[in-house]
Amino acid sequence: MMALSFKDASFDLVVHSDTLEHVPDPCQVLRERRRILRPGGACCFTIPIIMARLTKTRSGLPISMHGSPGCTDPSLMVHSEFGADIWCRVLDAGFRNCQMVAYAYPSGVAMVATASQVLEAILG
Repeated sequence: MMALSFKDASFDLVVHSDTLEHVPDPCQVLRERRRILRPGGACCFTIPIIMARLTKTRSGLPISMHGSPGCTDPSLMVHSEFGADIWCRVLDAGFRNCQMVAYAYPSGVAMVATASQVLEAILG
């Protein structure tokens, strides 16, 4: 997820679901998504969010896994717990716009990130 083999500007749409929390560097993943999007493209993804606080890393904390009790698959280890500031991470990765869409309030959130300057042109 952090170093895709696709050429720059290869896709109009990139979709991933509940994966960003499982990588050591979620900002690198977002930068990579931005790199492979064509102008006007969008990255749509879901992540679990704890809206009552800011994003934090799980580094130095007990291991947290998604899956069945007793699961030991390292790919299911949670590296980040996202909070209300996740939109900042999206913008820091090079996207210009980030929309959060709640589908299972309060923690189920879909994100739509674009690099379009449409809003800037409208708002002047």
